[in-house]
Amino acid sequence: VTCVAVRLFLKPATQITSDLKGGMHSSTQLPQIMAEAMEESPVIVCGPRVLQKDLGETGFCIYDLQRLHDEFAVSKDGDST
Repeated sequence: VTCVAVRLFLKPATQITSDLKGGMHSSTQLPQIMAEAMEESPVIVCGPRVLQKDLGETGFCIYDLQRLHDEFAVSKDGDST
């Protein structure tokens, strides 16, 4: 079993999504569709067979660092906290 950690930074959305549950902070600059999918928790666990052949045997986690860590946090108006 191999475990690899990769940190990807997505292009911030122009609109802040706020009042999310879980984590230390309730706002994010993730694209709204992703923020809504992660509304209950800033962590999602994805299982095998994601993207068919490309990640056929791979499971991974997605973390919203803006909701988990002070250094990445944003306020409802988009300022760094």
